[in-house]
Amino acid sequence: MKRVYLDSNVFRYLKQKPDLLESIFDVINSFMFYYSYAHLADLSRDKTDMKFDDLIFMENLVDQNFLNLQSDREYVNVQIVPPALAFSSLTNLKFSDINFVDIIDDAFPNDISTLEIDKAKELLKMFLTFPIKSLGMEDLNFQTEGTAVDIISPNGTNSILEYLEKLVNTFDNLNTDPKLWRELRNYTIENLNFSNFEIDIQNIEFDKQLKNTKLQSTFIKFVENALSSFRKTDFRDQYNFFITAYTCLNLLGIDKEKSKKVVFSSFQNDAQHAYYAAHCEYLVSDDEQLLLKAKALYNLLNIKTQVLHADEFFNNLDKIGCDGELEFDDFMEKLKDLKNNINFSESISYDEGTVYRLYNSYFDYFNEMQIIKTENLNPICVFYKEYENYSNFSSFEEMELITNRIVRTLGRDLYNKKKYSANDTLQIKNEDWQGRVWDFEYSNFYLKINNKRFSLHYQPK
Repeated sequence: MKRVYLDSNVFRYLKQKPDLLESIFDVINSFMFYYSYAHLADLSRDKTDMKFDDLIFMENLVDQNFLNLQSDREYVNVQIVPPALAFSSLTNLKFSDINFVDIIDDAFPNDISTLEIDKAKELLKMFLTFPIKSLGMEDLNFQTEGTAVDIISPNGTNSILEYLEKLVNTFDNLNTDPKLWRELRNYTIENLNFSNFEIDIQNIEFDKQLKNTKLQSTFIKFVENALSSFRKTDFRDQYNFFITAYTCLNLLGIDKEKSKKVVFSSFQNDAQHAYYAAHCEYLVSDDEQLLLKAKALYNLLNIKTQVLHADEFFNNLDKIGCDGELEFDDFMEKLKDLKNNINFSESISYDEGTVYRLYNSYFDYFNEMQIIKTENLNPICVFYKEYENYSNFSSFEEMELITNRIVRTLGRDLYNKKKYSANDTLQIKNEDWQGRVWDFEYSNFYLKINNKRFSLHYQPK
C-alpha cells in the first residue's frame, strides 16, 4: 500500500478521463490517496460553483484522508474529514482586512475591564501613531524608490500604523499582481549577481555552489539564517524551513522559472503541496516547476518521496502498486526465507534489539524489522513501516486496510476477531487497542501498536 499525493491539476485532469479513473479504481487497494490545505486553497480561487463539484470528485479518491498541520501542533497528522467539510472551514480574509486597532481591542475581553487594562490598550493604540523614525527606520537608509524593494520599505509612510498598513496591502498585491513578485525576484538576482553563475538545481551540489556567489553561504545555511529570529516565536521548525527553502529557490532564481504569470499565493500553494507530499511516498503532478523544486529539496533534505510526472505514474500503476494479498502458505514460505530478505548493511542497534531494512515488504506495507531477544523463547521479529520522509503517523484507514489484509491471510484470530471495525478505531483512540492474536502450531503472530507504531509481531515456537 503506497501513499500518494496528487497535485490539484492531476485531479482536474482525471475528471476529464473516466477510463483512466476506472483503471485507478481497479487497483485502489494498492494506494492511499491524501489531500491537504493546499488543494483547498487552490479551489478557493475558483469564483464559480464548479469547485464544489471538484471537492466531491476529489473525495472519490482521497476519501476523508486530510493531511493537516494544526496551528498548535509541530508536525502534520492525518484527520478524518471529507474535502467539502474541510473547505467550508476556510476563511478568505485578506491581509488588508486586518484592523490593527481592532486587534488591540479584541486582545482584551470586554467582560474583563480594569483601569490597568484600559490604560494598556490606550498605550498600544498610541504606539501605532508613533512616527516611523521612532523604530530607527531612517538609519537603514532605504534607497529604493522606483525599485521592487520599495514595496516593503517604509518609504512614504509617517507612522508605524501607516507602515503596517502598507505591508498588508503589499501582501495582498503580491497575491494578485505577478509583476510585483517578478520585480522582487529580479532585484534579488541582480544584487547577488546570480546571472553570472551556472547553478544547476538538479545537481545536489547546488547547495554548496552558492558559497562561491555573493551569498557566501550554502543554501541550507542561508535558509537557516533567514529563520533564526523567526524560531523564537514559532515552534514549527520543519514546516517553516521547508516553505522558506522552497520560496528561496524561486526568489534567488535557482529554479530558472520563466513564467511571467506567477503570483505569490499560487507559488506558496505549490510550496504547501510539496511539503504535504513529503509525508507520502509519491508526489504526482504535471507542473514542471513544482516537480523540479520538490525533487531538489527532497534530495537535499534526504526525503525519499518519489517525484513523478502524472503520465509516468498512471502508465506504471501496476508496477508501483501491489495488492499485497498473500495466501497463508505463501506467507509462511516467505518467512522461512526471511534471512535472505534482510538488508544487513542497513541496520541500527538499540538496547532492545537491532532494526533492519527489508528488501521486500510484507503485505506491501511492512518494510522494516526489529529482532528482540527473549530469555527462554525464540527471538521476536517485529515488522514496522518506515517511510523515510516527514511522516511520523499511521492513519486509521491504513491500519484498517492492512489489518483486513492480514486477516484474509491468517484467518480469524485466537479470540475469533476478524475484520477491522469501528470498535478498533475507538480502542486505538483510547490507547487500548487489543489488536489481533494468532496461535499456530509452529508460530505466534500479534498485530498491535508497539511504541506508538502499528506493528506485526512474529515469534517461531
